[in-house]
Amino acid sequence: MQRGAVLVESRETAMRESGDILLSGAVIYAELGEMLAGTRPLPPEGIRVFKSLGLAVADLAAARLVYFAAKHGAGLHADGQGISEALR
Repeated sequence: MQRGAVLVESRETAMRESGDILLSGAVIYAELGEMLAGTRPLPPEGIRVFKSLGLAVADLAAARLVYFAAKHGAGLHADGQGISEALR
């Protein structure tokens, strides 16, 4: 994936178990935890893909994040702020 950003639950697990990422040569932009903690800025404009690796708790956290951002009109804009900042 060259024109977008790939977000994963775990870099280590993705690089060991995700054929999609390994075969495509995609670069992992961030882990979901980094985005939720605000330690990584939002990816630049463009396509954003979340690759789930089977950790249900991370799927739930991602769904909750998107739900609350939509509910509160926060949007997820590439303004240099972490997602956690967008939801405050």
